[in-house]
Amino acid sequence: MGVSDISNVVAIHTSDRKMFKDCRRKWDLASRMRRNLTPKKVNDKLWLGTGFHYALEHYYGSWNVPHNRIHPVDAFKEWAEKEVKKIRKENRDLWDEQEEMLRQQIELGIGMLEHYYSYWKDRDKEYFVEVIETEREFEVPILTPQGNKAHAVYRGKYDGVVKDKDGFYWILEHKTASNISTDHLPLDEQVVSYIWAAQQIYGFEFEGVIYNIALKKVPSKPQELKNGGLSKNKNIKTTYEVYKNALIEHYGSKENVPWEDYRDILDELKKRGNEFFWRKRLIKSQQEIQEIGERIYLEYRDMCDPNLRIYPRPSRDCMWKCDFREVCIAMNQGADYQYMLETMYEENDWSEGANEEDEW
Repeated sequence: MGVSDISNVVAIHTSDRKMFKDCRRKWDLASRMRRNLTPKKVNDKLWLGTGFHYALEHYYGSWNVPHNRIHPVDAFKEWAEKEVKKIRKENRDLWDEQEEMLRQQIELGIGMLEHYYSYWKDRDKEYFVEVIETEREFEVPILTPQGNKAHAVYRGKYDGVVKDKDGFYWILEHKTASNISTDHLPLDEQVVSYIWAAQQIYGFEFEGVIYNIALKKVPSKPQELKNGGLSKNKNIKTTYEVYKNALIEHYGSKENVPWEDYRDILDELKKRGNEFFWRKRLIKSQQEIQEIGERIYLEYRDMCDPNLRIYPRPSRDCMWKCDFREVCIAMNQGADYQYMLETMYEENDWSEGANEEDEW
């Protein structure tokens, strides 16, 4: 669906903005504002991220009542069971590799959330004391530089709103990642746009964002050695708690563990800390928040320009970042890319999708 007629109210999403500035051809193919296409396949990255968000939505949605909290693993299992049934109903005969992918993703999700719960259940209160709401879908007007409403709205969904012990309000932003990289966060537009929207909705200022990032891995248990002990390999990807509990389990009790034999590896793991999670507050100034509102307006005008030109912006990232790489190559070569779109893609049902830009 085109949006060249700006007399109609149009909706802009974070994903639209990101794709438009990244590659106009991808935006034209994938955006809700244009062709709204997505591959006919289960995206393992987004699939796991969707389940992780669902689990934390229900966990933090019940967080204010400690004795009645929903365990995130239980929520994830419920979600996964429904999703697998849906996938099998829509795709009666899944390939063996698709079945294996789903099995692995479910196992990984359960392991991540078990670790998440055990680590954060007593530490969350260091960051917030009240959860105001979770998974809020919003729609706010896009404003002109004069402060008038444009013919457009900004839509999205933030993961949560929380209040800390000092009474400050924060956007809570969950992320899953194959590798935790945080250098780009000071320029992360998504969360600033969510704060901008939240301030319109609530009518008061927010302090910033609390990033809550989970690595898509689970801590490894040390290998058992032939001499009866456990491996002391310091390259192991684990935590102090997991290694310590593995020792107690292996030796039968805390009293039976020869702690001095494992002092070096335990000290190293304690010093290293938990590398499977990254959580940090990032304060955002009101200048930065207001500026993002002005930027959204300018981007909306560009997207709705009736003379807009569509062209690709290829890069080495296309190999892993774009679902339309082969289509793009066919378009460049003058091949029948339309057949590829009709047979390999379908209209995207965003109501069932993951939070925008979950995977880094």
